Amino acid sequence: MCIRDSFKDSYPNMKDKLFLHQLDVSNSSSIDSFTKWIVDSFGKVDILLNNAAVAFKGDAFDDEVVRATFQINFYGTIEFTQKMFPFINDNGKIITVTSFYGKFDKVKSEEIIRKLNADDLSADTIFFYAKEFYNDVKDGKFSTEKWARSAYGLSKFFLNLWIKVFARSEEVLLRNIQVYACCPGWIRTDMAGPTAPRSVEEGMVCPLYLVELPHVINPEFQGKFFSDSQVTPIYNISVSYTHLRAHETPEHLVCRLLLEKKK
Repeated sequence: MCIRDSFKDSYPNMKDKLFLHQLDVSNSSSIDSFTKWIVDSFGKVDILLNNAAVAFKGDAFDDEVVRATFQINFYGTIEFTQKMFPFINDNGKIITVTSFYGKFDKVKSEEIIRKLNADDLSADTIFFYAKEFYNDVKDGKFSTEKWARSAYGLSKFFLNLWIKVFARSEEVLLRNIQVYACCPGWIRTDMAGPTAPRSVEEGMVCPLYLVELPHVINPEFQGKFFSDSQVTPIYNISVSYTHLRAHETPEHLVCRLLLEKKK
């Protein structure tokens, strides 16, 4: 009630258009309750913008940190998206706030990089390696030669991959629903802290850019990761497209150079 009133006081011109309802994406019952409220109150929505996330402070890193982080940032966000999907209007949008920390440099294994960069990457493969990361930490098998020591970074990395796969699924394309991942930047929030360089208003720029795109799928944008309102590869490596081999896509070029860099 206090949060709702505070929002309405801050945006007086939106009093009749601003609605708040409790949602905990780590809890299936809460997701079901929220989805029912949406359907009962509005029927369907045009745009779903996912913004739930958690990051543990300091050097905290164990199986409970991984479990809790992934439950919200990865599994819960996906469950919520899938349960809301039937109630998004055709030609609608799904925009998920992820992070520039969710890049391929969080995976150190060449074999896993190759499998996660495959053209036929499936959701099952993504879930398999997300679970393997957790099990490695839980069973004392974690190695920095396989994974980065970052529950947050890997949760966002796997989410970025899932968004890419979901965006090209038949159920999405048949209904002309746009699907994007985006990073708002390092924002001054309770999670990022007061020293972050960007304000909340600056952090809104990229998500709002995607909200305002025409309601038609652009194949060059669909399923992509956006930063500063531009499509941004989830690789930490600079490349020249002049190095492209025959029948090699730019994505595969980046992956090949990344693997060569590790040798």
